Amino acid sequence: MPFHTVYITGLVRDERGQKMSKSKGNVVDPLSVMDDHRRRRPALHDGRDGVARHGHSPLEGRMTGYRQFINKIWNASRFLLMNIGDLPARPALPPVQDLPLIHRWILSGVSRLAIDVNDALTTYRFDQAADRLYHFFWHEFADWYIEFAKVDLQQTGPVRDAAVAVLVEVHDRLMRLLHRSSVHHGGDLAEAAEAGRRGAGR
Repeated sequence: MPFHTVYITGLVRDERGQKMSKSKGNVVDPLSVMDDHRRRRPALHDGRDGVARHGHSPLEGRMTGYRQFINKIWNASRFLLMNIGDLPARPALPPVQDLPLIHRWILSGVSRLAIDVNDALTTYRFDQAADRLYHFFWHEFADWYIEFAKVDLQQTGPVRDAAVAVLVEVHDRLMRLLHRSSVHHGGDLAEAAEAGRRGAGR
Protein backbone atom coordinates (compact mmCIF):
# COMPACT_ATOMS: atom_id res chain seq x y z
CA MET A 1 0.00 0.00 0.00
CA PRO A 2 1.57 3.32 -1.05
CA PHE A 3 0.19 5.39 1.84
CA HIS A 4 1.04 5.24 5.52
CA THR A 5 -2.40 6.49 6.55
CA VAL A 6 -5.72 6.44 4.71
CA TYR A 7 -8.59 8.61 5.93
CA ILE A 8 -12.16 7.60 5.07
CA THR A 9 -14.67 10.44 5.16
CA GLY A 10 -18.04 10.29 6.82
CA LEU A 11 -21.18 9.35 4.95
CA VAL A 12 -22.48 12.14 2.75
CA ARG A 13 -26.12 12.92 3.57
CA ASP A 14 -28.72 15.38 2.37
CA GLU A 15 -30.37 18.09 4.48
CA ARG A 16 -32.87 15.53 5.82
CA GLY A 17 -30.13 13.18 6.99
CA GLN A 18 -30.73 10.68 4.18
CA LYS A 19 -27.88 9.04 2.31
CA MET A 20 -27.26 10.85 -0.94
CA SER A 21 -28.07 8.71 -3.95
CA LYS A 22 -28.69 9.35 -7.62
CA SER A 23 -31.60 6.91 -7.52
CA LYS A 24 -33.24 9.00 -4.78
CA GLY A 25 -32.56 12.18 -6.69
CA ASN A 26 -31.12 13.95 -3.66
CA VAL A 27 -27.59 14.52 -4.92
CA VAL A 28 -26.03 17.95 -5.35
CA ASP A 29 -24.45 18.80 -8.69
CA PRO A 30 -21.16 20.50 -7.72
CA LEU A 31 -20.77 22.07 -11.15
CA SER A 32 -24.20 23.67 -10.87
CA VAL A 33 -23.42 24.98 -7.39
CA MET A 34 -20.10 26.44 -8.52
CA ASP A 35 -21.75 28.05 -11.54
CA ASP A 36 -24.37 29.61 -9.28
CA HIS A 37 -21.64 31.20 -7.21
CA ARG A 38 -19.40 31.98 -10.19
CA ARG A 39 -16.58 29.96 -8.78
CA ARG A 40 -13.89 27.86 -10.38
CA ARG A 41 -12.41 26.41 -7.20
CA PRO A 42 -13.84 25.07 -3.94
CA ALA A 43 -13.37 27.72 -1.26
CA LEU A 44 -12.67 25.87 1.96
CA HIS A 45 -12.08 22.17 2.54
CA ASP A 46 -15.47 20.64 3.41
CA GLY A 47 -14.33 19.65 6.90
CA ARG A 48 -15.56 22.84 8.55
CA ASP A 49 -19.08 21.52 9.04
CA GLY A 50 -18.27 18.29 10.81
CA VAL A 51 -17.50 15.66 8.20
CA ALA A 52 -15.02 13.94 10.49
CA ARG A 53 -17.29 11.74 12.59
CA HIS A 54 -20.94 12.48 12.03
CA GLY A 55 -21.38 12.44 8.28
CA HIS A 56 -21.80 15.49 6.09
CA SER A 57 -24.92 17.34 4.99
CA PRO A 58 -23.88 19.56 2.08
CA LEU A 59 -26.12 22.59 1.81
CA GLU A 60 -25.79 24.89 -1.16
CA GLY A 61 -26.22 27.88 1.15
CA ARG A 62 -22.88 27.12 2.76
CA MET A 63 -21.14 28.05 -0.47
CA THR A 64 -22.22 31.65 0.06
CA GLY A 65 -20.48 31.72 3.43
CA TYR A 66 -17.33 30.15 2.01
CA ARG A 67 -17.27 32.64 -0.85
CA GLN A 68 -17.56 35.51 1.61
CA PHE A 69 -14.70 34.05 3.63
CA ILE A 70 -12.42 33.86 0.61
CA ASN A 71 -13.34 37.47 -0.20
CA LYS A 72 -12.37 38.38 3.36
CA ILE A 73 -8.97 36.74 2.88
CA TRP A 74 -8.41 38.54 -0.44
CA ASN A 75 -9.36 41.91 1.05
CA ALA A 76 -7.08 41.48 4.06
CA SER A 77 -4.23 40.42 1.80
CA ARG A 78 -4.80 43.37 -0.50
CA PHE A 79 -4.71 45.65 2.53
CA LEU A 80 -1.30 44.22 3.44
CA LEU A 81 0.07 44.71 -0.08
CA MET A 82 -1.16 48.31 -0.12
CA ASN A 83 0.47 49.17 3.21
CA ILE A 84 3.81 47.37 3.33
CA GLY A 85 5.58 50.16 1.43
CA ASP A 86 9.10 49.88 0.04
CA LEU A 87 10.62 46.82 1.70
CA PRO A 88 14.12 45.83 0.59
CA ALA A 89 13.67 42.64 2.62
CA ARG A 90 11.19 41.03 4.95
CA PRO A 91 11.17 43.15 8.13
CA ALA A 92 12.50 41.53 11.27
CA LEU A 93 10.17 41.31 14.23
CA PRO A 94 11.20 43.51 17.16
CA PRO A 95 11.60 41.76 20.53
CA VAL A 96 8.12 40.71 21.61
CA GLN A 97 8.46 42.38 25.01
CA ASP A 98 9.00 45.72 23.27
CA LEU A 99 5.82 45.51 21.19
CA PRO A 100 2.52 47.17 22.12
CA LEU A 101 -0.19 44.96 23.57
CA ILE A 102 -2.19 44.63 20.34
CA HIS A 103 0.81 43.20 18.45
CA ARG A 104 1.69 40.81 21.27
CA TRP A 105 -1.95 39.71 21.37
CA ILE A 106 -2.15 38.75 17.69
CA LEU A 107 1.27 37.03 17.71
CA SER A 108 0.25 34.99 20.74
CA GLY A 109 -3.07 34.18 19.10
CA VAL A 110 -1.58 32.94 15.84
CA SER A 111 0.88 30.77 17.78
CA ARG A 112 -2.00 29.18 19.69
CA LEU A 113 -3.88 28.79 16.44
CA ALA A 114 -1.01 26.84 14.86
CA ILE A 115 -0.95 24.46 17.83
CA ASP A 116 -4.72 23.96 17.73
CA VAL A 117 -4.78 23.36 13.98
CA ASN A 118 -1.89 20.89 14.11
CA ASP A 119 -3.51 19.03 17.01
CA ALA A 120 -6.81 18.84 15.16
CA LEU A 121 -5.20 17.57 11.96
CA THR A 122 -3.17 15.00 13.87
CA THR A 123 -6.38 13.56 15.30
CA TYR A 124 -8.19 13.82 11.94
CA ARG A 125 -10.60 16.50 13.17
CA PHE A 126 -10.51 18.46 9.94
CA ASP A 127 -13.75 20.18 10.92
CA GLN A 128 -12.17 21.66 14.05
CA ALA A 129 -9.04 22.76 12.19
CA ALA A 130 -11.04 24.54 9.49
CA ASP A 131 -13.39 26.11 12.04
CA ARG A 132 -10.52 27.54 14.11
CA LEU A 133 -8.89 28.98 10.99
CA TYR A 134 -12.17 30.48 9.83
CA HIS A 135 -12.98 32.26 13.08
CA PHE A 136 -9.42 33.40 13.84
CA PHE A 137 -8.86 34.92 10.42
CA TRP A 138 -12.27 36.52 10.14
CA HIS A 139 -12.79 37.84 13.66
CA GLU A 140 -9.43 38.19 15.41
CA PHE A 141 -7.16 39.06 12.48
CA ALA A 142 -9.39 40.87 9.98
CA ASP A 143 -12.07 42.41 12.20
CA TRP A 144 -9.93 43.34 15.19
CA TYR A 145 -6.20 43.34 14.57
CA ILE A 146 -6.19 45.01 11.16
CA GLU A 147 -8.50 47.74 12.42
CA PHE A 148 -6.19 48.48 15.36
CA ALA A 149 -3.08 48.23 13.17
CA LYS A 150 -4.40 50.91 10.82
CA VAL A 151 -3.63 53.52 13.48
CA ASP A 152 0.03 52.48 13.76
CA LEU A 153 0.38 52.17 9.99
CA GLN A 154 -0.46 55.86 9.67
CA GLN A 155 2.49 56.75 11.90
CA THR A 156 6.16 56.99 10.94
CA GLY A 157 9.35 55.52 12.34
CA PRO A 158 9.52 52.56 14.75
CA VAL A 159 5.77 52.53 15.40
CA ARG A 160 4.93 51.92 11.74
CA ASP A 161 7.90 49.59 11.27
CA ALA A 162 6.71 47.36 14.10
CA ALA A 163 3.16 47.26 12.74
CA VAL A 164 4.39 46.32 9.25
CA ALA A 165 6.67 43.59 10.63
CA VAL A 166 3.89 42.02 12.71
CA LEU A 167 1.33 42.30 9.92
CA VAL A 168 3.64 40.56 7.44
CA GLU A 169 4.58 37.87 9.96
CA VAL A 170 1.02 37.04 10.99
CA HIS A 171 -0.32 37.13 7.43
CA ASP A 172 2.44 34.77 6.27
CA ARG A 173 1.73 32.30 9.07
CA LEU A 174 -1.99 32.39 8.37
CA MET A 175 -1.44 31.74 4.67
CA ARG A 176 0.67 28.71 5.52
CA LEU A 177 -2.05 27.36 7.80
CA LEU A 178 -4.83 28.11 5.32
CA HIS A 179 -2.89 26.42 2.54
CA ARG A 180 -3.93 23.04 3.97
CA SER A 181 -7.64 23.85 3.75
CA SER A 182 -7.73 26.16 0.74
CA VAL A 183 -4.79 25.07 -1.33
CA HIS A 184 -5.23 27.26 -4.41
CA HIS A 185 -6.17 30.45 -2.61
CA GLY A 186 -3.62 30.11 0.17
CA GLY A 187 -0.82 29.43 -2.28
CA ASP A 188 -1.84 32.21 -4.64
CA LEU A 189 -2.06 34.78 -1.84
CA ALA A 190 1.23 33.75 -0.30
CA GLU A 191 2.96 34.09 -3.68
CA ALA A 192 1.28 37.46 -4.30
CA ALA A 193 2.38 38.78 -0.93
CA GLU A 194 5.95 37.59 -1.47
CA ALA A 195 6.02 39.07 -4.98
CA GLY A 196 4.66 42.32 -3.60
CA ARG A 197 7.42 42.50 -0.99
CA ARG A 198 10.07 41.81 -3.60
CA GLY A 199 8.55 44.29 -6.03
CA ALA A 200 8.31 46.99 -3.39
CA GLY A 201 11.98 46.59 -2.71
CA ARG A 202 13.08 47.19 -6.28
